[in-house]
Amino acid sequence: MDDLVDFLLERLADDEEYARTMLDVGQRRAAAMTPDNFADMGGLAIDILTDQKVGPVLAKWGDGHVLPPNDLNRAMAEIDTKRLNIDLHSAKPGQHPDFCWHDKHELPCPTLRLLALPYADHAGYNPAWKPV
Repeated sequence: MDDLVDFLLERLADDEEYARTMLDVGQRRAAAMTPDNFADMGGLAIDILTDQKVGPVLAKWGDGHVLPPNDLNRAMAEIDTKRLNIDLHSAKPGQHPDFCWHDKHELPCPTLRLLALPYADHAGYNPAWKPV
């Protein structure tokens, strides 16, 4: 069980590091924009600080998927939400380590298994975690 929680927390740390990097890149690119370099930067995006249309600022997610900067803020919110779910569905000190007190299931509970599913292609993913 702890392996699944550790695996999930490590993947979320990776996701957060990448999202923060892309958020920083987006902020730096937005700050550097001038009317002369709009054409060089790609498609239309939203300024991550003001939610105003500012012109062509895009960031690339790890798999090459392009996300406007406002989506990067949403990605950070999703990472925080997943961490809260992991905490809610993990055994706490003093609790039996193989039981989810929230879902009343043996661990890994279905919620943790589902949270791990998007990372099934990662080398550290254990096929035994696949939802049943």
